[in-house]
Amino acid sequence: MWLSEEKPALLIIDMQNAFLHPNGHLVKLGENNKPYLAIVPKIARLADLARSLGIPVIYFRHAYRPGYIDGGIVVHELFPSDKESGGWLDGTWDTEIFEPLKPRESDIVIKKNRYSGFFGTDLDQLLRNLGVNTLIITGIHSNVCCDSTARDAVFRDYRVYFVSDATAAVDETLHMATLRTIGKYFGRVLTTEEVVKHLLKLKGGERRDKTNAQGG
Repeated sequence: MWLSEEKPALLIIDMQNAFLHPNGHLVKLGENNKPYLAIVPKIARLADLARSLGIPVIYFRHAYRPGYIDGGIVVHELFPSDKESGGWLDGTWDTEIFEPLKPRESDIVIKKNRYSGFFGTDLDQLLRNLGVNTLIITGIHSNVCCDSTARDAVFRDYRVYFVSDATAAVDETLHMATLRTIGKYFGRVLTTEEVVKHLLKLKGGERRDKTNAQGG
């Protein structure tokens, strides 16, 4: 049961050109972007509703400094192909948020260079200042960046709501395994429709879901 004292924020993780656009560097390297494109309408619906209810919308984009000097072992050892392809460089189109999910002026955008949205960022300070105690997690990859952010959130005593059909992985098996793990050890796994109903009830805005008939 959601409690009246819950103060949520919506997190949108790594929905950027590198992953989603046909010209994104990972798509060009052969990564299947279809699972990511499929969740765009769900995330857009949640973002629009959150804004209408005064709930903070926080985007993350993955990016590195020139020369990948902040890339660490992930870039230099685990995925050198990212560096070789010139992907993820801050200030490039590759790291911009995918156009259909373009942030509004009121939204917050955080740059990260590790899987977790908490690592090396001011996310925790922002959430504390906003009075947020509950995080609604959406985006990609569900089994990597979304999962890492969810775990770090719980370690900092935030409630976690992981949206099953607004998160995605390139491999459905990995996605389903992540949902089972999160649901058992780290928080609640809910559908977009369940989150919408809970937010409307929490905020007393049953008539504010203007996108209810559009892909919920």
